[in-house]
Amino acid sequence: MSAAWQQLKSSVEQGRLGHAYIITGNPYGQGSDLAARLSQLLFEDEDNEHASMAQVKKHPDLRCIEPQSKSRTILVANMDEVMTQLHQTSFRGGYKIAIIFEADRLSEQSANKFLKTLEEPPGKSLILLLTQHPERLMPTIVSRCQTIRLLEKESISLAPEIVSAMEEILLHGAPRDGLSAFAMGAKLLSVFETVYGIEQEALEEEIGEQEIDEKVLEARIEAKARRANRSVLTLMQHWFRDLYLIKSGLDLSEDNLHFSTYRLDLQRQAESLPLLEIQKWIDETEGMARRNSGTIPIKMAVEAGLHSC
Repeated sequence: MSAAWQQLKSSVEQGRLGHAYIITGNPYGQGSDLAARLSQLLFEDEDNEHASMAQVKKHPDLRCIEPQSKSRTILVANMDEVMTQLHQTSFRGGYKIAIIFEADRLSEQSANKFLKTLEEPPGKSLILLLTQHPERLMPTIVSRCQTIRLLEKESISLAPEIVSAMEEILLHGAPRDGLSAFAMGAKLLSVFETVYGIEQEALEEEIGEQEIDEKVLEARIEAKARRANRSVLTLMQHWFRDLYLIKSGLDLSEDNLHFSTYRLDLQRQAESLPLLEIQKWIDETEGMARRNSGTIPIKMAVEAGLHSC
């Protein structure tokens, strides 16, 4: 969570905090902790920077909402109440904050109601959507929010040859024109083809002599490959998050840099990239991962991400 916190804190200090963020991770774990810490910073309670969510909830300018009813959905009546408060005057003259737990459980009506607020956000307000399933959010909501992904080193489990291939791609640097973007896309697709082959071989070995329908087998391989692809894209996010930390001049301890062994390479790349371009790459790799989580083939997910860059 340290890198995500440093990124948000820097945005606050530089006066460029967004009006809405999707925080992906455990809504009642690290997601909640990050939301509480950011809220406390905006409420300017420096003596209680590490307040828990339970403490932060007591602030009159903060409202939390989470799934209710037997269907475990976020009801439109609850959304109405929270959105109404965001449009009212702050009790203490500062920020008004809304935290939506398990935001992927917004009902269709609630999502549409929320979308209207996102399109015309009230002044000095912040909305935090906490979810483990960002792919379930309406695309129109996702496009109007910035995403903070709580990445964990231990969440990545890839074959050594895949990691080596990705490190080679990342060390080459972010594309600066159409030709270099095409070259990176070709290398990435080669990595994903290797991933598919590895997952196919592992599953066929696991099944052995068992008889299994060909379509079922293909679906299982595809599911395993998508999970591995997600880890590949997570590596990319780690790289660009490290670049962001270095470019921002934030805490560069080994605990905060995922690719700490490539610190010098990261510093060289950071010198030649504007901060906004690095942030763009963080957003685009998240977009690739989001598209990969759905039904879109990885080839299309990569091409769409590189085209927008």
